[in-house]
Amino acid sequence: MMLSSESRRPKGRPRASGDAVCARCGERGSDSTTKYSFPEGIICGRCYEKAVHTHGPCATCGSDRLLPGLNEYREPICVTCAGLDRDFRCTRCATEGAIFRKGLCERCALSDDLNALLGHPSHSSRTDLAHLRDYLLRVERPASTLTWLRSAKVKALLRWLAENPEPVTHAALDALPQSPAVRHLRSLLTGTGVLGHRDESLTRFEVWVRAKVALFAGEHRRAIERYAIWYHLRRVRQLSSLGQDTHPAVHNAKQQVTAAVNFLVWLQERHVPLAHCEQTDVDTWLTEGNTSRYTVRGFLEFTREARIAPPLFVPTRHARARTRRITSEERLARIRYYLTDESLTLSARSVALLLLLYGQPLSRVAAMRLDAIRDSPEEGMSITFSDDPVPVPPPFDDVLRRHIVSRARTRTVSVSANPFLFPGLRASSHISREQLKAELNMAGVDVLAAKNTSLDELVAAMPAPVVADALGYSYGALSKHEEYGGLRYRRYVHGMHPGDGADES
Repeated sequence: MMLSSESRRPKGRPRASGDAVCARCGERGSDSTTKYSFPEGIICGRCYEKAVHTHGPCATCGSDRLLPGLNEYREPICVTCAGLDRDFRCTRCATEGAIFRKGLCERCALSDDLNALLGHPSHSSRTDLAHLRDYLLRVERPASTLTWLRSAKVKALLRWLAENPEPVTHAALDALPQSPAVRHLRSLLTGTGVLGHRDESLTRFEVWVRAKVALFAGEHRRAIERYAIWYHLRRVRQLSSLGQDTHPAVHNAKQQVTAAVNFLVWLQERHVPLAHCEQTDVDTWLTEGNTSRYTVRGFLEFTREARIAPPLFVPTRHARARTRRITSEERLARIRYYLTDESLTLSARSVALLLLLYGQPLSRVAAMRLDAIRDSPEEGMSITFSDDPVPVPPPFDDVLRRHIVSRARTRTVSVSANPFLFPGLRASSHISREQLKAELNMAGVDVLAAKNTSLDELVAAMPAPVVADALGYSYGALSKHEEYGGLRYRRYVHGMHPGDGADES
């Protein structure tokens, strides 16, 4: 039976195009921009996506359902109260929401796509595929997973997984060319429990070290092998065996091994064996390059102690970075900015406040776990950096609280089981220090200067040992901030003469 144009169900999203102004946000679109028709006029794609993903109590009737419309006060209201003549219910599961394809909601469309790639669960006994399929169907944003599945590389990888007669293993994935798609699939399989946990930072470092060692032969190969494997790699493995985050250690080790490799390459180009290297060679190498070459100090100390090279020394550089500061006024202005600017992500605001309020290093912030934060109506919010919790007073607690609710960063991973305050782009991982630093640098924050000033002002307000215990620093580290401000001397004098200067402003 043929349906009339009036009774036929609209296919997909109703749309119009042109250089028109969105009836909701006021943005003007170009001729190529797709628009969507609503009672108040045509709206842009961004406003449409927000409309069809907004659920909750209707501001007019109170029913808990999809809220694509707006009332006269611009409050979200349901389809009925908005007078929309469009059906947003999935033809398969009857869920109200965005219709993605042929009357199906995003989750049902995702189910069909996964069945096409991995096989229907009723036709396969592979538990690994079933776990992966279920995991992907539980993600908070199925539309993003659908976008991920559009990649030809991702499709090929999932087909390879389904066609492989044996359950997937780390070794099977290691045999593939390592790409972002492979790394992400591995993290998904780890998150589902299909693959056991593996320290990927350590594993990649092992591969990297082998490649560096392979660059050399003879005594230079033996030297870099002992330094990279028996010194650095062994230390990283020890940290991993203790369950510690190895990313900072790997980052540091790579810097030091890279400096050693570059120095040995330089010696080879001059036909100078390491055993015959002289101090003048080291001095020449340092003066011909940038300051990163000073990182070779660790390698030369190692070769000296291992007696595989004569005593060679790298002079100490007095980095100016230790004196970098921002003013107290700039720190307060930054705190106000991150507290109130709603145009910034809650993630960036939370990181900045942890830096500016508590002087926390980004490596620690990146690896911070959710259970470090306690929140109760009676006692308020607290955060633990060391042994004892530290209060998070209002209004700063609200930013953290909102971030925790909306902390998802990934397209294909559910973060409900992720234990970290700042989830990474892969399952069960946290964001890297470099990603956090890049976010803050884009916002114009000098991370080291901001941290230094925060710690300066904290030790000015209370004794350094108290701050150290509360924030997880060593006494020696914070005593330097006392020395920088002359606080140690002034406290000593005040202790000797408690009455002197007590009334000075």
